[in-house]
Amino acid sequence: ERVKQLLRLNFTPRPYQIRMVRCGLKKENSLVCLQTGAGKTFVAGIVAKFFYILSRQKLNNSPNISRQFKAVFLVPIKALVDQQCEAFRKVFIDEPDSILLKVENQAGERFKDLFNNFNIFFMTVQKFANFVEAKHADLKKFDLIMIDECHHCYDNHPINNMMRQYHRLQASGCDVPQIIALTASVGTNKKNAFDHLVHLCANLDCFDICAIGRGLEEEELKNSTNTPMADHIVTVSKEEYDPIVITLKDNVMKTIANRLALDISAMDNQKLENELVQRHQDACKTNDHDAVVGTDYLRKFNRFLIFYDDLPLKQCMQWLEDKLGGSTPSLPTRFEKFCQEKLKEFRDCAKQQMLSSIMDKPKLRKLIDLITKLHDPGCRGLILVRTKFHTVALEEFLNNHPDIMKRQIDVGHLTGQGSADELCLPGTQQATLLNEFRKGTKTLLVATDVAQEGLDVAECSYVIRYEFVSNEIGTVQSRGRARASQSRCFILTEAQSINYQRELENRERENEMKEAIDEWRRRGIDEFRTLVNKEQTDLINELCKNDSQSGATNSSQNHQKPAKEIHCRFCDTYLCKGSSLR
Repeated sequence: ERVKQLLRLNFTPRPYQIRMVRCGLKKENSLVCLQTGAGKTFVAGIVAKFFYILSRQKLNNSPNISRQFKAVFLVPIKALVDQQCEAFRKVFIDEPDSILLKVENQAGERFKDLFNNFNIFFMTVQKFANFVEAKHADLKKFDLIMIDECHHCYDNHPINNMMRQYHRLQASGCDVPQIIALTASVGTNKKNAFDHLVHLCANLDCFDICAIGRGLEEEELKNSTNTPMADHIVTVSKEEYDPIVITLKDNVMKTIANRLALDISAMDNQKLENELVQRHQDACKTNDHDAVVGTDYLRKFNRFLIFYDDLPLKQCMQWLEDKLGGSTPSLPTRFEKFCQEKLKEFRDCAKQQMLSSIMDKPKLRKLIDLITKLHDPGCRGLILVRTKFHTVALEEFLNNHPDIMKRQIDVGHLTGQGSADELCLPGTQQATLLNEFRKGTKTLLVATDVAQEGLDVAECSYVIRYEFVSNEIGTVQSRGRARASQSRCFILTEAQSINYQRELENRERENEMKEAIDEWRRRGIDEFRTLVNKEQTDLINELCKNDSQSGATNSSQNHQKPAKEIHCRFCDTYLCKGSSLR
């Protein structure tokens, strides 16, 4: 209540949230590890508001001080910018809207002006990294950086690239902003989980971890948040006989592959994809036109098989027609005519199958069964899938399925940003769809991993991962999307498949993450800080070494004349110099 009054909040922070803001209030960097729905964003918001009020008081009391408090809240995807800004408005409810700014479509050149007029900025980490690299934003001028989904801070992720710049400034003696890093799952990166935790904290410059304590805090968290009742693995048996697969792989594809002296009989879909990519690249280099055409047909057919494993035949055939149906050259070679004949042969087989078959595939039937059992009036559901095409195909299939129509379930699809040709959604369409989902205009969302992290919809009562398995972080994060009371989570996959095995491994790694936090508690604060400090020293030394080598390489390259030339891959006609490309 005292914190509520001091910061003029319209909600009472939970005791564990108060404990977790203490590091931040002491201007110490910290990694806040809290399950979804437990209030990580509010922890960051309370710290930000405290320093904003403190800064404003100093400005009012000291005429010589002119610098205002500046902070940035970074999210992994654009769809979360609006959501997290709105969460902060609940903390800053008594303050004018001009304090907070969502940086979405503003050009980098304008950011310098915006920086002077607002206090706390919300944007994707990639946009902020771009601003810093282009010198539109200066890390040294920020007081606080809040990093959502900070478990990505390793290797070449934009968060880690930004933190490398932070470490460079710190190593050169410059003032750097305070860091508050937020996550529901620290991950393992397929390494020793505790070692990865140390490495993550070194990257983030966080020597303190704020996690739920044993006993009372665990009970408090359990009573104040909704945790899914169950997370089941639902399996379906592999179809032993499918005329579509047999006709395409054992007849059409094998015949084309034989013409290219390629044996595909022992290759699974992924191995074949890798082989065809390499063959296609080699054919382009040697101007082997038939091999270019043949590998292109085989790649499209193979991609069809991958889609058809999960999706309805109708939607898969539409995709294949889009990719190959309109690619007929005006003067086809003999081999091109042969490939077109094999395509027609398969097309006829598929048409016959669609006319004669009235049953959905077992995997799709199981998906429909799950949805109809779980989808109560007023609830929301989320289906996570692997690819953008999966979202579009399943949306069409579900919206036209009699069992779904009967229950008046309105299905939408959500993908990442990009061009419409690549089945992506612009940021405005993403925001519109998420609003429709929250309001209940759309009650079931089929989404790629863009919805796996950070999406908060209180009414979401079930999550189905449909043949979608990422890593142990994804397993935890997808579970966190089910926010309603008595919510449930499922993964639907083929029995004994690679996805099935990977999910079992992810659940083992999830336990390892918990054990890493337990080991952090056992070792104590001082020993953990020593380990992070040693890891960070090695990290900065490696960074300085790489910067030195990169500078020497760039200097050498600047003295060399560009030697690349661009030629037509078919007739070898010279087109231009490589330096002419933009």
